Amino acid sequence: KIPIEDIDDKTLDRLMGDQALFSKAVRGRYPVLMVYKMTEKNEFKYAKPHDYYYASWEALNRGEEGSAEGSGGQKLAISTFMMMMLVNYKKRTIGSNNPWTVLLMDNPFGQASAKHILDPIFEIASSLNFQLIAFAPPEIVKIEISKRFPIFWELRIESIESNYSSVVTSRLIHGGRKILTEDYE
Repeated sequence: KIPIEDIDDKTLDRLMGDQALFSKAVRGRYPVLMVYKMTEKNEFKYAKPHDYYYASWEALNRGEEGSAEGSGGQKLAISTFMMMMLVNYKKRTIGSNNPWTVLLMDNPFGQASAKHILDPIFEIASSLNFQLIAFAPPEIVKIEISKRFPIFWELRIESIESNYSSVVTSRLIHGGRKILTEDYE
């Protein structure tokens, strides 16, 4: 027997840290996370929940026996759902009174452009009060995607030849507010 005072912090954390306690609590039987499996029929919008609309997280991410791996869009959507739910849970546990959360996404729609993938992403974002801000090259953003955003700005990085620097230019494609200037005399 070793007195607890003689055990270094690293060893104590390995024996009594969150990971060790969680592992002991579940006794090696980790829960299976079931997620909505998007199909082209888009049952998410109208059908009652049934077991056959769901697949395990592992099946969609890696493929499992009898189940093919999900598409890149399905993986993106499910990862986005998980992130929104975890952030929403965290926001509630810290007692945030701000009803909205901003989620910045870097080129998320490269793999996700089908309606049955996008509908759940945008509906869950709306339900959980997330404002989505996506950065993507304008030439790859499809009209079906841009219409889902109430405001759509096109930003471009343009080189300035005279001093070898760059500047960001913007153009409002749709939505937004227009500032009217009036001459006050």
